Amino acid sequence: MIIDFVGGRREFPTLLERTYFASQCLGAFPRAMLEDVRAYERSLALRARVLSEWVARFEEMHTLGERLVEAPAGSIFLRDSATAAQASIAAAIEPEPGRKRVLVASGDFHSSRYLWHAQAKRGFEVVEVASNDEAHGESQPFLDAIDERVRVVALSLVSPRTGALLDARPIVDAAHRAGALVVLDVFQAVGIVPVRVEELGADVLVGGYYKWVGGGGTGLAFGYVAPALSAKLEPIYPGWLAHRDLLGFSERFEAAKAATKFQQGMPAMEPIYTSRAGIRWVLEAGIDRIRARSLALTERMIHRAVARGLSLRTPREPEKRGGMVCFRVPDADAERIMGALEQQGIDIDHRPGAGLRVGPHVCATEEECDRVVDALAEHRS
Repeated sequence: MIIDFVGGRREFPTLLERTYFASQCLGAFPRAMLEDVRAYERSLALRARVLSEWVARFEEMHTLGERLVEAPAGSIFLRDSATAAQASIAAAIEPEPGRKRVLVASGDFHSSRYLWHAQAKRGFEVVEVASNDEAHGESQPFLDAIDERVRVVALSLVSPRTGALLDARPIVDAAHRAGALVVLDVFQAVGIVPVRVEELGADVLVGGYYKWVGGGGTGLAFGYVAPALSAKLEPIYPGWLAHRDLLGFSERFEAAKAATKFQQGMPAMEPIYTSRAGIRWVLEAGIDRIRARSLALTERMIHRAVARGLSLRTPREPEKRGGMVCFRVPDADAERIMGALEQQGIDIDHRPGAGLRVGPHVCATEEECDRVVDALAEHRS
C-alpha cells in the first residue's frame, strides 16, 4: 500500500531528473517499466518461439485494463489508439430512421471529432455542442441537445483544453432515456480520476495508458463495451485477434463473444510490455488516494496562481476538474513561456486554444508546485 507519495517519487526516474508537470501529455513511468523493456528485448531474440509469451502478455493487459476501470471480465478490447477504438464501435453502429444524430463536444480532442464528423458520409447528422472553457464541466448543454433524434453522444470525461471534469452521469441517463448510446473518452481521466464503468454508466469507454497511468510508450489503447451492447453489435472490420479462437487460424471468421471481437490484427508488442508497470502502480497506489493527492496539489497551485494574478481556464471547484490546471495564455506567448520554463528544468505543455497545461504528478512536492506557478508568473507578458 502506497501512502507516502513524495517518498514514492524515487520510483519515477523522470521525477528525479526534472520538475515534470506534463503527465497530461506523456506521463512519467515507474522504474519497473525498464525491466519490462528488457523483457521485451529478450523476447525479440526468441523470434518464432515468442508467440506464447506475447499472447500471455496480451491477455494480461486485458485483465489489468478491466481492473483499472472496474469492468467485468471480457468487456475490454485493445487497439493502437483511442481513435481506432472509437472507430471499431462507430463502424458497428448504423443510423436509424428518425435517429441519425451524433452529438460531439466542440472542445474535445480533434482526432475524435475528425472520426465522428466523418460518419456524416454514412448518413449520420453530426452536431457539435459548445463545450469550451468552463462550459465543459456542465452537463446542461448536452441535456438540452439530447432528444429522440440522437443515436450517439460522444464526449470526453475530462476536457483536453481546460482540464474540466464533466458531470457525465446526468448526460448518460438522459441519453439512455432517449434511446441513445454514449461513447465516453476517458483518456485524460484514467489514472488520475476514478473511472468505474458501473458508476459512469456509459455504453462505451475509450482510453489509454501513456498519460496519467504512466505507460512508457504510445501505440496501445483500450475500449470498454457494456456487455449488453457488445452482444448486439457485430464488428465490421474484424481481424484474427477478434476471432473466438485466437490461435485457431480458422478459414472463416467467427466473432468472439466478448468485446475482444472488436480487435483486428497483430498489435505492436512494445507498448504491451511498457504499459504494464504503470497500470500496476496505479492499482497498488489506489485511485481514490491518487485522486485526493492530485486535488490537493492542484488546489495549492490554483490558490497560488490566483494570488499571483494568473488567469485560469480550469474550474476552481475540486469536483469540476481533472488532474491538470490550464492557464489562459495567448498562443503567441505560450511557446516562449514553455521554452523558458524548460530551460529552468520545468516541463509543461501547450495546445493551441488551450493555453498552458500543467499537470502535477501525484509524487510531485508542494515546493515544486509553488516553483512552477512562480515561474509562470515570472515569464508572463
